Amino acid sequence: MLREAAPVPAWDRAEPVPCTRTPREGMVVPVASLAGILPPDDGGWLLVTRCEAPGGEFTARVLASPLPHAHGGDVLIIVSVHERQSGPRLVRAQVLAVARADLVRVAMWETPELASWPARVHPAALFAVTAMDWLEARGADIGADSAACLDAGQITGTGLPLPGEYRAAGTGF
Repeated sequence: MLREAAPVPAWDRAEPVPCTRTPREGMVVPVASLAGILPPDDGGWLLVTRCEAPGGEFTARVLASPLPHAHGGDVLIIVSVHERQSGPRLVRAQVLAVARADLVRVAMWETPELASWPARVHPAALFAVTAMDWLEARGADIGADSAACLDAGQITGTGLPLPGEYRAAGTGF
């Protein structure tokens, strides 16, 4: 009698991604397919590869440890699970944009529902992708050549760069 191999969860099938502007390794998955699957203990990182309007395609490259760097203009999602002293564990999903060498939090949710985070992050990821494309098209220095270390402790939240005609003196962008 032949036995089917048990499917390996998507988080576990990820391959390390080298530090390049367009990673060529790592598995691209529909983000919705990760609903209900526990991320790794240190959090599951995703690099958004395609994000269309709700109901459209929403895919990401699964990033495995050791984590690579991301570059200005990239949009990332990190999903982690946190135990609480009482009540159900919480799932934290964050959407991040990379501006220059900074990880900027675009949105964050905490929910006890492991299955709902992909639908919650889709609009924020779409906003971040659209905003980064818009800023780059208008001459903002998003730091496409600057590498940001992917570390949840390094999320700055300092804001996105402004297009050249709106740069404020002393902003650093």
